[in-house]
Amino acid sequence: MLRDLEIGPVRIRLASLPSPLTGSARRDGNDEVGLAHTATLTAPDGFEGTVAVVEWESGPVDVRLVDFAKGADAYRRLERAGTMSIEHIGESWLGLLRALKYVGRDYPTLNQVTWEELDNLTGESAQALLISRGATSVGQASDLNPNASARHANTLAFTAPRGGIEAVVAAYAITRVLPIMYNFGLSTPEAIV
Repeated sequence: MLRDLEIGPVRIRLASLPSPLTGSARRDGNDEVGLAHTATLTAPDGFEGTVAVVEWESGPVDVRLVDFAKGADAYRRLERAGTMSIEHIGESWLGLLRALKYVGRDYPTLNQVTWEELDNLTGESAQALLISRGATSVGQASDLNPNASARHANTLAFTAPRGGIEAVVAAYAITRVLPIMYNFGLSTPEAIV
């Protein structure tokens, strides 16, 4: 059975059963098998792609684009810079909310954002949206993880129970797909016009 969600204008279809995925969980390039929870994301500008929340055998969890079906070339950035790493914090997952944003380059890069910026992208309270999709808490990384690195201490983050696929895919759509759709950083996002 498939489950459908909406994050602003992005439609998400979550597959009900995970499947094995072979790939590299780390930059060393060594292949391993992971358990992939997939979701197909579509946007009104023609983007369609499949992302996977992958639980790797070696322990890491990440969200990555595994199939670019169609869309503008700007979405190809998801293949190179769109991966979202998920940390294990006790019995929870923690994800940083860094968004693809145009800042000083002709392509978007991952940057820290504010709740106001995320609200503008989603057209509603991003915090409430994440909680409604299964996040258990939102805030700065240092508030959610006492061992957060100094580099990311002030970065917005969310926690979800281990296996909280819906919350993780929602965060991916908010911080990766919506910013590309709205050319975040180049102009005022269309959601607030």
